[in-house]
This record gives sequence, structure tokens and C-alpha cells, in this order.
Amino acid sequence: MSAESTNRVVIVVGGAMGIGEAIVERLARDHATVVIADSDANERLAQQVADNLHATGRSVSAETVDITDDGQVAALAEATVEIHGRLDAVVYCGMGENDATDLAPLLRFSGDEITRSSGAGTIVLISDAPELVDLSAEHELDGAVSLHTMSPTTFRLLDAVSDLLGAARA
Repeated sequence: MSAESTNRVVIVVGGAMGIGEAIVERLARDHATVVIADSDANERLAQQVADNLHATGRSVSAETVDITDDGQVAALAEATVEIHGRLDAVVYCGMGENDATDLAPLLRFSGDEITRSSGAGTIVLISDAPELVDLSAEHELDGAVSLHTMSPTTFRLLDAVSDLLGAARA
């Protein structure tokens, strides 16, 4: 992530644990302002991640959101811009919990706020749901907002390679 993360405002949906939490930690370490957006069920975990990183001087907060609800997603995107001045990116870590229809509010409202507040940005969908793989080709976003899909297997492979390289050094 590096210097490009510096001063970016990023919403990480599903950032309370697992891959999402690792992404939150990396973005925060790279000095991005991070809003963890997670479900009611993970509210406590999301707040704990935010509090731990905030205690180290990082700009991280936690919000509860149902990403299938137009009103909640719009309110999250608008509040992020109101509080932080802009929205540069959204990372969705759903691991197959939602399908393409469920993500429509997230794509629509996040894309609109990214375009309005930053002019350009990125939405990344990390999921193992097969119907999300082709979503970037099917969903129209403003040309200034790029949409990428990624399998969580990529992260598992990176962890395995990292473990092997660490073992080789020992």
C-alpha cells in the first residue's frame, strides 16, 4: 500500500476480523483514515479494532451498517465525507456473504460519493462468491471510479508464501 495510502479516506466493509482487519491495520499503518463498517453482529469487534489502532495514533473509527440497506449505506458514505472531507476508496471483505444484488447500494452510493468528493477512486470487492467475479464488467460506475474484484485465495497464497520464506530464513 505505501505512500499512496497516505491521507486517503477509506471505508473497509467487513473490517472487524480476518482479511478485512488485516487490510484496516495496513491502511492505518500507511496513514490512511479508515472507517470500519461492519454488521451489528460484529459491532464490538469492529470497535475494538478501531480503539486499538486509535490508541497507536492512527485515524480509525467504526460504524455499524447493513450494506443491503440503501439508507444506511448512503448515510455512511455521506457521513464519511462530512467528517473527513472526502472518500477515496471502499474495500468490501464479504467472503461470499452477499451476492451482487446485495452490493448494489454499496456500489451506487460509494461510487457517487467518491466521484463527488475526490473526483476519482477505487472500489475493491474481496469475495469468494462466483457471481462477484464478473461484477466489475456488469456494474456501471462513473469512469473515474475503478471497480476491482479479488478472491480471498490470493491473500491465503500470500500468507503461505510468507510462511515458507520465513521458514527458509530460520
